[in-house]
Amino acid sequence: TKTEAPQELGPTDRPTAEASIRKHHLLRYRLLPYLYSHALLNYRVGMPICRPMLLAFPDDATCNADQWPYQYLFGSELLVVPVCADVTALPIYLPAGGRWMDWWTGCVYEGGQVINHDVSDVNVLPLFLREGGVLPMQPECQWIESGPAPDRLSLTVFPPAKGRSSRFELLEDDGTSLRYQGDEIATTPITCTTDATGLRIEVGSAAGTYRGMPEQRTWDLEVRALAAAPKRVLCGSEVLTRADGGTAPGIWSWDAASAVLTVCGRRAAATTGCVFAIDWAVRVDSLRSPTEGAAP
Repeated sequence: TKTEAPQELGPTDRPTAEASIRKHHLLRYRLLPYLYSHALLNYRVGMPICRPMLLAFPDDATCNADQWPYQYLFGSELLVVPVCADVTALPIYLPAGGRWMDWWTGCVYEGGQVINHDVSDVNVLPLFLREGGVLPMQPECQWIESGPAPDRLSLTVFPPAKGRSSRFELLEDDGTSLRYQGDEIATTPITCTTDATGLRIEVGSAAGTYRGMPEQRTWDLEVRALAAAPKRVLCGSEVLTRADGGTAPGIWSWDAASAVLTVCGRRAAATTGCVFAIDWAVRVDSLRSPTEGAAP
């Protein structure tokens, strides 16, 4: 019989899944504080992390009968739409009751509509953050470490509409044992409120403790979908310094191209929380208009 030599695997012009998998795994690892909170919530009340549309939006007649089976809510804040076919565009339903922001471009869309979304880039999973959404995130890492949560966390926020507020509860435990079953869990409330003068983000005091709980913590902040740079930013009573592109504690920076405000917090006692106040430059709605966003 004739034996064929093995083919060499050389470079190819066709995109592969590897780059996409790596990119989205890194995002998932950054989201672990968010996901862990929902895992503990699942243990407490049975609400799954991946929520079908009919479960997440029972009062929305456009999706409460499983009309959109291939998209789902990931936790309470993120809408995920897997691309399961070789297509370049995909209809996506954005549930009513608020606006939604494209995670990758910053474009903002009104809820209660179907959009024909470009999915031609295999490295971009359709992902939308709901209005008022708060995502506690950790620094980028290459693998999952067991043990207590990191002592530095960042909050990614899509502010609620003017005159409204939103809330997220960060749930943490020791990360290694079953002591959470005995209520060794720390609950940290995070609230966001928007009015005509600005945005207030309050990280409340943690209720409950667990072994290995950080004594100090740094809270950073990333606020997205703003229409313009704020007039000033405060952490507690301290007026922070603007230094675009800087990373030193106690500064804030503004990226006009992506409409992202970044705040580098200061280290403080983990149990006391902190309050960020962001004053608009003018007394108007300083959130982006629907469909407005940075270029991809």
